[in-house]
Amino acid sequence: MKTDLVTGFNHVATVTRDMDRLVAFYQEVFDATPIFDLVAHGLELRHVGLDVGGSFIHAWEADEVTTGVFPQEMFRRGRLDHLALGARDEEALEVLRQRLVEQGACEGNVTDFGSILSVWFTDPDGMELE
Repeated sequence: MKTDLVTGFNHVATVTRDMDRLVAFYQEVFDATPIFDLVAHGLELRHVGLDVGGSFIHAWEADEVTTGVFPQEMFRRGRLDHLALGARDEEALEVLRQRLVEQGACEGNVTDFGSILSVWFTDPDGMELE
């Protein structure tokens, strides 16, 4: 059943230990645009929204990423397995695939699932994406 109450994902929240590196990666590969760059009051943590074409990645910077110990309940809720970004068409997928290879984020293999083509890669924080 199709719903017209929602339009898809608004954002996916991730955690990084190096915000500048993460922002540069998404800008260089996906032409992502930062839509905000703030410090959360009370938490004193930097967080950035990266527009990736209609939805955004909401990245939080925290040193605890390396230890897994977070004082904020929000970062203890569980692990995101992977995020899949949609390419406009096969031509755009090829541009993105080449950029990912140039960044060393993947070997450039394309998997054909019949209804979709997929390129798996790893972002600078080690998160697997598609």
